[in-house]
Amino acid sequence: MKASNYFESVGCIVKKEQLATFQFHLPLRDLVLETIAPFPGYYSAEPAEAAVKPSFLFLIIKSQPNYNEDFVIRATHKIKQIQSFSFDASPGHVMLFNQMQPCIRLEMVNYDNLPVLIDLYGQQNISFMKHQIVAPYEGVIRIKRYFSLEKIGEFIYRDTVHKEMCYLLIPDELLWDRFEQISLHIKRNIHIGNYDAAVGFFYDSKGVRDFVRIYSPGIGLDALELIRDKYLQEMNRHL
Repeated sequence: MKASNYFESVGCIVKKEQLATFQFHLPLRDLVLETIAPFPGYYSAEPAEAAVKPSFLFLIIKSQPNYNEDFVIRATHKIKQIQSFSFDASPGHVMLFNQMQPCIRLEMVNYDNLPVLIDLYGQQNISFMKHQIVAPYEGVIRIKRYFSLEKIGEFIYRDTVHKEMCYLLIPDELLWDRFEQISLHIKRNIHIGNYDAAVGFFYDSKGVRDFVRIYSPGIGLDALELIRDKYLQEMNRHL
């Protein structure tokens, strides 16, 4: 890839997914949620025998004075320096009991390391809500994350690590309720149905750049351009 088409940044993803208490084979003292229907727009269109879906866990942080997302980033860095098992962690917030609650989103290869990881975050002075049963529900999730991006079109980027994710730049911010309404309308009126959409932003030299995130392994540039055009049309219609 050309260097001019590649850059790294930080930003935020907002999406809605089905969540419930993580059913671990050992008792957990702290509240851990899991996604039980990840990337619903994509996998709901896949046949039952489709490949194993990705999964995420959410450690629900107890409200504490002076907490901010940088605590999680610093704690994660320290833990990775002393532990060899593989995991990725991002700070964020998840809707739980009708309020946005701080959380850590985890991606793990081996869940057997989860109790150790929770204890390590505790040693970094991050406290979690106590374990309880949370029945399946739909909740909005806001995740702060790092982006490694390659420009593949005039307003379109592909994630260089998670290549199934692409980002369509849009001219203005879309708040969740409006984004969800527009997304449902587009899904019902486009022949491309096998993708999941979220909304967010990242930073570049021009400031904040808003985008629609598309999850769809193998999706082509033509389809991405068509989806972006549909979002622009709907955004202009709702001005």
